[in-house]
Amino acid sequence: MDIDDLLLLLTIMDSEPAFKSTRKLIDDKFTSILDEIYNIIEFKDKEHLVEKAKYIMKRDNFDYVSVLDDDYPELLRKIPDYPIGLFVKGNRKLLNKKHVSIVGTRKPTYDGKKICDMVAKHLKDEDITIVSGLAFGIDITAHAAAMKYSIPTISVLPSSVNRPVPRTNIKVAKEILNSGGLLVSEKPPGYEVQNHSYVQRNRIISGMSDRTLIVEAAIRSGSLTTAKYALEQSRFVYAVPGSITNPVAEGTNLLIKQGAIPVTCGEDFYHIDVQKVDKMDEKFKDNSIVQYLEKNGATELEEIFSEVEMDFSDLQVSLMELELEGVIVRSSNKIYLN
Repeated sequence: MDIDDLLLLLTIMDSEPAFKSTRKLIDDKFTSILDEIYNIIEFKDKEHLVEKAKYIMKRDNFDYVSVLDDDYPELLRKIPDYPIGLFVKGNRKLLNKKHVSIVGTRKPTYDGKKICDMVAKHLKDEDITIVSGLAFGIDITAHAAAMKYSIPTISVLPSSVNRPVPRTNIKVAKEILNSGGLLVSEKPPGYEVQNHSYVQRNRIISGMSDRTLIVEAAIRSGSLTTAKYALEQSRFVYAVPGSITNPVAEGTNLLIKQGAIPVTCGEDFYHIDVQKVDKMDEKFKDNSIVQYLEKNGATELEEIFSEVEMDFSDLQVSLMELELEGVIVRSSNKIYLN
């Protein structure tokens, strides 16, 4: 069994302990990776799973892209819990384009839908791909807005790509493919969707994107988990503010209070991150805290103190300066780049 088949088998088996061990082997670039992985999991009599998956992929016209493949999304490879592989259907060239994700409530208002259209209109002249999750509401509105303005779009699914979920949105999935878009999932053929599948999917949506926009979200919206992942992955998070009496603005207003960049017009999502990157590059590019967070993502204060050569009092002063400048954000017990 070659390395690609082995990684395909690991993805099919969906074994988290194996994934963690395999990631370390890949990251450490062991030359004996095959032997090492075989020592982690018992693979006897499981080769038929690979052959079955290959048969279904050929039959239903979709592919498998392992983390070792050149087509694997470069940004996604940088997150701690990156998928070992992705199943893809459609234009796989989109995997390494510049991505922004747009997500939100399943029960959007008229204004929420209008905002999706407004943002897509301002992105149409960028060489960019819009990523979302094919869910009801803001997700399919974002996909539709992308296609309206001839912007490539990727749908990241909680299900296998040959059986998109929700089934009622299969028509939209076909439209995405017909427009030159892409369906993506870490779930193998035949996978039965579980409640946690949606949360796992959300880390891929944010992990593929350098910018994530939450258009509307209730306080318990699943899209807030996408924002949480994006922050932990040191990506830019944007949110649309709304009325304090609007239930689907509670989540976005909370994100803004926690440091998300407010979007009050289409231009905000188009321009503001470039200004922030330039600002950080010029003033803080040599800051040891910034360099550590760029490399490691969201980190607890104690870990930063143990790794950065700085007195605790000096560390606190430096963190305060970075926070006032909007370079970092503290949330709960972790610190991450804004």
